[in-house]
Amino acid sequence: MHVVRAAQEVRAVDMGGPRGAQYALRLPRERSVIGILLLAFVLAVMTAWPPNVQGSLIVAVALVVHLLTFDVAFERAHRELSKALLIIVLNAAPYMLGYMLFWRFPLMELAVGSATVLAYLASTLRWGYRAIPAVLTGTALLTVSYLLAMPLMDGAAVSRGVHYAVWALYALYNISVALYVESRLAFRNVRPVTALMPLTVALLIGAALHPAVLIAFVEPIIKTVRNIANNVRYSSLDEIKRMGKLEALRSALFVAVLGLSVVLTVKPA
Repeated sequence: MHVVRAAQEVRAVDMGGPRGAQYALRLPRERSVIGILLLAFVLAVMTAWPPNVQGSLIVAVALVVHLLTFDVAFERAHRELSKALLIIVLNAAPYMLGYMLFWRFPLMELAVGSATVLAYLASTLRWGYRAIPAVLTGTALLTVSYLLAMPLMDGAAVSRGVHYAVWALYALYNISVALYVESRLAFRNVRPVTALMPLTVALLIGAALHPAVLIAFVEPIIKTVRNIANNVRYSSLDEIKRMGKLEALRSALFVAVLGLSVVLTVKPA
């Protein structure tokens, strides 16, 4: 999500204007969106191990729906709200079907998901989809797929309460990455220190969960502190793409370390 806005803005400058919207089902143009959703699924599998097979298949279907409809929803959210809402309902349908099949009523997960959707729509309508509030709430919305998946995958490795904590850590990490990326863009006015704020909250949650979880945050903190000390900003699309690829690798490392630390150190419920 964070690289999505950046690349789109640079394209608009380089090409003399924004591209026309192509309202068709397709994979997200920006790999950062694909990365957040795929890594959320990987993290869900790891922290639900061994995952429920039927539930995992339902979540996989939901993942495909997310990937194919994200661009459509993103392009319509600030123009055609009613159609964007229909797409959101479509994205929620696999989870709701799964909850009914398994006779589960995850009220907390649904409440968090609904609140995040409303926050994103409100931010988009109030400030526009390129504004920082929309970037941050949109990033958080992508991570909610992890939280919605857990009642269906429902492994024995960790408790439901731990799933909430892991989602918070994953969401805060990605919000920090979004702020980090924004602070590296020459056409954005975001201070590098802002990326440290969500990481600070994440450290408190991680320490309460288990000290070993903090290992996952070593690299993100070092990266953020270095950016605060020496903030180099990018303006070309090629530079932004290279940054996006590097952040994708960093995110994969974060998820691997976080997932393993939770499974290996947090006791099952």
